Amino acid sequence: MKRIVLLLIALLAVGCSKSEDKQEDFSQYKLNVPEWLVGEWKYSTGFITHDFGFSKNDYLLSGNGKSFFEDFWSRLVKEGEYSYMDYKGYYFISYATQTKKYFKYSFEMKEKKCSFEFNGTIYNLCNEENKNDRDIRRIYEEVTEYGTTIKKIYDDEYTYKKVK
Repeated sequence: MKRIVLLLIALLAVGCSKSEDKQEDFSQYKLNVPEWLVGEWKYSTGFITHDFGFSKNDYLLSGNGKSFFEDFWSRLVKEGEYSYMDYKGYYFISYATQTKKYFKYSFEMKEKKCSFEFNGTIYNLCNEENKNDRDIRRIYEEVTEYGTTIKKIYDDEYTYKKVK
């Protein structure tokens, strides 16, 4: 009887370790990116270029055909939209399975105002060259499971041009 119980425990342990060895399908995680952020964005000055992009359901960082979550072996935890003053924002929180840390990616876009009125005269600031330019702030931080900031890793705001 003791042998049977030990054998069952051993089989159960082997079965559990086999299921842990199975690699997770990270391609199952999809974002719900707002339409105003979908596209490829680029900022260049001198020798420095910052660019990023979004499809309707993915953060595009590489051209290797893999999703963001496949590239970084991470899970989507939470995502959402918000707005304040002249900005609209989108964020998502992912759990990196390799480092066992949570990261929050935020993108804030300032509303483009092409014209303004001063002393009864309307001035137009937009032309063909700059009509697709947007001020975008990108924030990348390590956070808790609930989104509370532990450490800000990256925070910049540039005028990006929508290239696609």
